[in-house]
Amino acid sequence: MKAMVLMEIYAWVKSKHSYWLIIIVALLGGRIFLLTVNTQSAGIAVAPVDVILVVIGGLTPLFSLILELPSWLILVALAIILARNSMVSMGSLDTMLLVKSASKVKWWLVKMLLLLAINFAYILVILIVTSVFFIQTYYLNSWSEYALIFLPHLAESSMSPLAVVIFAYIILFTGFLAITTFVQTIGLFFNRESKYYLVLIVLFIVLAVLYRNGVLTRQFSPMHYPSTIDIVIPSIAAYLSSISFNIIVTVVNVVSGVILVARRDLIVLGD
Repeated sequence: MKAMVLMEIYAWVKSKHSYWLIIIVALLGGRIFLLTVNTQSAGIAVAPVDVILVVIGGLTPLFSLILELPSWLILVALAIILARNSMVSMGSLDTMLLVKSASKVKWWLVKMLLLLAINFAYILVILIVTSVFFIQTYYLNSWSEYALIFLPHLAESSMSPLAVVIFAYIILFTGFLAITTFVQTIGLFFNRESKYYLVLIVLFIVLAVLYRNGVLTRQFSPMHYPSTIDIVIPSIAAYLSSISFNIIVTVVNVVSGVILVARRDLIVLGD
């Protein structure tokens, strides 16, 4: 299986997804630049932890539909786009892997391992871009004026900035895993047509707004799976609960995919 996973990773990299890395870096750099400029013009002191949480922390409890939602949506959508090609239509490579594995279930598990590698690479790029601020947070480890104004539930909690940031990275990773495995598993029902990705993203937006307005619980809003700063009462228990939920969703998605591919013709799925 190791050789099959490496072949899948090679095929994914060869398909020129490296260009998306430039977009990711540009997006993160742009958000950091805008935060710095806006806070300086307003005369608000910003700490390194604020930069990290604004970039990867997700959506605040009552997020702005104009200022916060679009930037977070782009980050989530990029994860889905990067993962999308792990389930491309059946081609010569997929046919060879299927013959080599002699098992549709093993083929699906290889795809899920590829998805794990893609999400890990995505988080690694984000970590590299924000590494300077993480190091500064490690040494400073204090909340700022910005946090007191815009993230009071964090600044007034017993959680240290460093602990919140570490949990934010873990929740981001497990949350992206939950979302991408869900999208790919649902895609098996739609023969992985491109249009269904757009429909799901729109649905994610609607569910996020409904959760914001108190209509639904957090568990029904996939866009909040990778989010940290929306958790109203920050605590180690709350963060571990979010991580556990993401892992459970991921496992359910993988198992559901195993059941589905075992009962369906992969060639039909790839048409």
